[in-house]
Amino acid sequence: MLDTSHEQNILHIAANFGKYEVVHYILQSQIREHHKMINQQDKDGDTPLHLAARACNPTVVYYLVNHNRVKLDLVNKNNKTALDIVSSPHLLDDELDRSISLRQASSFIPS
Repeated sequence: MLDTSHEQNILHIAANFGKYEVVHYILQSQIREHHKMINQQDKDGDTPLHLAARACNPTVVYYLVNHNRVKLDLVNKNNKTALDIVSSPHLLDDELDRSISLRQASSFIPS
């Protein structure tokens, strides 16, 4: 845990501030502690993906939605998924919406 006031880890902070190099490093890491960070929720129930979506960081969202350990269906304390946040009228960004929608669609394609 890094930001104790918000119960955020380094991945939350990197995702929120668009530090895609840090996000990419953590996602590719073989360190078990890093794996725990990927879907960890902060005090508001936000995951790193929620924060990246809210901050409109498309590169970070792309890395997160295309990583197999990231859970797209987690809801925060406002009962919102990252897709809900991206789809809200004041944050709508076609590139972010497309990235998440493509990831969801690809999960339904048979192997």
